[in-house]
Amino acid sequence: MRPASPRWRLILDSPQDGFENMARDEALLESCRHAQAPAPLFPALRIYGWSIPTLSLGRFQDALRSVDQGFCRERGIPVVRRPTGGSAVLHDREVTYCLVGGTGEEPFQGSILESYRRIAAGIAGGLTLFGLACDPGAPVGRREARGAPAQCFARACSYETTFAGRKVIGSAQVRRKGASLQHGSILLDANPKLFDEATGGQHEERRGWTTLRELMGRRPDFEEVALGLARGMGTEFGAQWRIGELTPLEERLAQKLRARKYLNAHWTARGSSTLSRI
Repeated sequence: MRPASPRWRLILDSPQDGFENMARDEALLESCRHAQAPAPLFPALRIYGWSIPTLSLGRFQDALRSVDQGFCRERGIPVVRRPTGGSAVLHDREVTYCLVGGTGEEPFQGSILESYRRIAAGIAGGLTLFGLACDPGAPVGRREARGAPAQCFARACSYETTFAGRKVIGSAQVRRKGASLQHGSILLDANPKLFDEATGGQHEERRGWTTLRELMGRRPDFEEVALGLARGMGTEFGAQWRIGELTPLEERLAQKLRARKYLNAHWTARGSSTLSRI
């Protein structure tokens, strides 16, 4: 007999603000980290949107150099810092995913790069439902702190999905004492000028990315991309989805993280010259 397919939790969340989204992602990571027996709660895939255009910074990114604070205040664009590394992302017209599981178990077996490769294959498999085929082979490399771009979508590396050499998905991963989280943005559409201005007018970085609207000739619905993402991941890892939501404990933890961390100006303003990847 074939072993039963693993059952993973699928959380289809309503759009939230950036502070709530980051708090809910980290609450899942901490819940997995402290779980005595992760099944049946993990692995978990959370798919969500953003209630307002929001600029997110990587965990180690310099907020003063990477954000036009005056422009963001004037346009009402909140700035939030992610628990993962990398460069700035303007979250707006996109599908965002957060995949959480135990380190050393699917989908986080092996090295970080190996898990990137498998997860990227799952995402690419989902996009084939729309007639899209990603570039053969995958860019692999490490980003050095010196010369790293301010915008996440300025450069592709480490098995990130590209189409005709242009990046449409940006992802980042963190591993924390037995649990791992990878989240990322799938661009449905974009406002390049708004992204440029929010990050200080760095227009030259826009040439390296594209959107599903440009690739497909139409802007796909959030729901169809979310479904394609879940199907691609399920096929890649042989998983069956169990529709779920955050547990009451995870909800309470998310509210604590939102209030004490993500709404804390000291967390958002912190910075370092050491940049990670996205």
